Amino acid sequence: MKNLIFTAIVLLLSQSVYAQISTKEEPVSFGSNVPALRTSERTVKQFASLDMKLIEQEDNEDEANGRLPRFGYLHKVNYNLENSGEWTNLPDDGKIWRLMICCKDALSINLLYDQFWLPDGAKFFVYSNTRKHSIGAFTSANNNGD
Repeated sequence: MKNLIFTAIVLLLSQSVYAQISTKEEPVSFGSNVPALRTSERTVKQFASLDMKLIEQEDNEDEANGRLPRFGYLHKVNYNLENSGEWTNLPDDGKIWRLMICCKDALSINLLYDQFWLPDGAKFFVYSNTRKHSIGAFTSANNNGD
């Protein structure tokens, strides 16, 4: 009976999970006709290294007090197309906007958006500096609200 209840719960939860829709294509900026991103305070956002000993201590205290595990260390920012990054005109009359986010010694960098909207035809990619890891393209199919 427990296995049946567990299976029913898993099936119900799997129906309510919303997955990110990605076209799984190579970022446009990987093309040879795209110049390198110019590095400046506007185009490269560098976060200070995290004090991992302090974070581990806080996590141990949270665990001892029955709190849920921390997923990551939150940095609240307000980066957008007007106040950060760099626009580049492409030879095919397209445009590309790029922003680099760095945090030395971070195990990963996760991006959370309170507003995410892309016009039809736009593509959004996230990739590592080495280009070894990339996700996208995200498109207007990923829009959440207006």
